[in-house]
Amino acid sequence: MRPSLSALPRARYGLTFLLLQLTHAPQTSGFFPTFAAHAVSSQTMNQYFPNSDEMASLRRFVADNAAELPERLRLKYHSDGRPWIPMAISHLESLRKSGRKFIEWSPAFMPVPLSVEQASSEKVAALHGRIAAAIAPGCRRFVDLTCGLGIDCRAIVEALDAGIEGPESRVEAFAIEMSPLLALTAAFNFGEAGVENIEVVEAECRSWLEYYIGEPFGLAFIDPARRGADGARVYNIHDCSPDVATMGELFARKAPLVMAKLSPMLDITQTLRDLPATVSLHVVDDGSECRELLAVLDYRGLECAAGLDAEIVVDSADRPPFRFTLAENASASVELGDPAAGRWLFEPSPAAMKAAPFALLCSRFGLRKIHPNTNLFVADSVVEGLPGKWMEIVEVLPFASNVIKGFASRYGRADVAVRNFPLTAAQLGARLKIKSGGLLRVVGVTLRGSGRTASQQSQSLLILRK
Repeated sequence: MRPSLSALPRARYGLTFLLLQLTHAPQTSGFFPTFAAHAVSSQTMNQYFPNSDEMASLRRFVADNAAELPERLRLKYHSDGRPWIPMAISHLESLRKSGRKFIEWSPAFMPVPLSVEQASSEKVAALHGRIAAAIAPGCRRFVDLTCGLGIDCRAIVEALDAGIEGPESRVEAFAIEMSPLLALTAAFNFGEAGVENIEVVEAECRSWLEYYIGEPFGLAFIDPARRGADGARVYNIHDCSPDVATMGELFARKAPLVMAKLSPMLDITQTLRDLPATVSLHVVDDGSECRELLAVLDYRGLECAAGLDAEIVVDSADRPPFRFTLAENASASVELGDPAAGRWLFEPSPAAMKAAPFALLCSRFGLRKIHPNTNLFVADSVVEGLPGKWMEIVEVLPFASNVIKGFASRYGRADVAVRNFPLTAAQLGARLKIKSGGLLRVVGVTLRGSGRTASQQSQSLLILRK
C-alpha cells in the first residue's frame, strides 16, 4: 500500500501536491495551466518509485550486494518480479560511478546512473552556493530550473539560507525537473536530508517558467542538457536543451539574475557573444580538469550587461578566485625567461589553462614563459594566490645521450611529464629508465627563453621538487 500524502517527507509532499494540482487543474485557469504532459499521478508513482516497504528492501539489497558488479546482478535477477530490483542495481551502478564525487552528503538514492555523471560534485556544488550567496545576498526566492538529483539546488539553498536574518530565515525554493523518476528522486533525497524548503515540480522548465505567475525569483540556476535526441554530446549553446541564449526576455520577466552552468568545451569569447547579459564568467576546475563554465547573467537592465567586458573568474573550491577581463589580458604582453636551479616553475590550473590569462600573468606578476608555445612559467620566488601550482627547480639538464645514459643512477624514481616535447611521457620515462613516484617530477620541455630565436630553442629536462 502506498503511503498517504501526509506521510510523505515535506519535500516529496510538495512535489506530489503540486503535480496533482496540475493534473486536475482547469484548462484555462489556475497556477499551473495544463502545459505539462508529465504530471505525476498515483499510477506514475507506482510505476517509477518504490514505496516505503520496497525502499527498505531495496536498501537491504544494496547493502548485501555492494561488492557485486551491476552487470552480474542484472543477469542474476533478470527474471525477478520485484519492481524495485532494477532501481536497486542502477543505484549500485551509480555508487560506483560517483566515486568521491559526493563525500559529506551523498544522495540517499541514485537510480539513474547518467544523472550521476551529469551532476556537480559536492565540492563544485558548494562553490555554486558560495557564488550564489555573493551575487544574490538576502535572496528569499530561488528556482533551480534543471534539478536532476538536486545536488546544486541543495547547496545553493543552504548557502542562501545562511545569509538570511530575521524570523523568516529560509529561502522559498522551487526545483523543476522534467523526468518523473528524477523529480521523485530529488524530492525523496531532500526529504531524507531534512531539507524542507524546496518544492519539487515535475515539468519542462521553460514552459513552467513561462506560465509561472508569482513574484519574480531573486535567483535562478540552470544547467541545460548537453546531449541531443540521439544521446550524443553537444557543445554549442544553441544545441543544448533549453537554449539559454534564447531565454533572455523570459528571464528578464521571471528571474532576472541567473547562474547558467555550461560546457567547459565552449569558447569563452563566443560564449560572451552568445550571452551578452553575462556580467561574470567563472571557469571552474576541481584540481584535475576544467569542469564547467558558469555564466552569471543579469537581465535587470541594459546597464547591467557586460558581454565581452564581463569579468572572467578562474575558480575552484580549493583556492581564491583569480579575476581579469579579456581586455586586460589583450593589452598585456608575454615575456620569456629561462628556468634555472633555485628558481620556481609555475603550472597554471586546468581552469587557468582554459581561461588563458597568460600575458597578464607576465605583466601583472612578473612571471616569464619558458617558450612562446608552452604555458609553463618561471619566477625567482613564489607568488601567492595564483591559480596553479608551484614547483622548485632542482636542476635543468640538456636532453642529450650522455645525460640520458646516467639519469637513472642519479634520479631513480620520479613522475614524468612532457610539454611541447618530441616524445610522449611514456616514451621519455622508458628512455630515462626510471620508476614513477617519489618527491621529484621530470618534465621534458622545449626551451626558448629571453633573447633566443626559434632556431636556438632546445629540448631539456626540468628536475622539479613537487
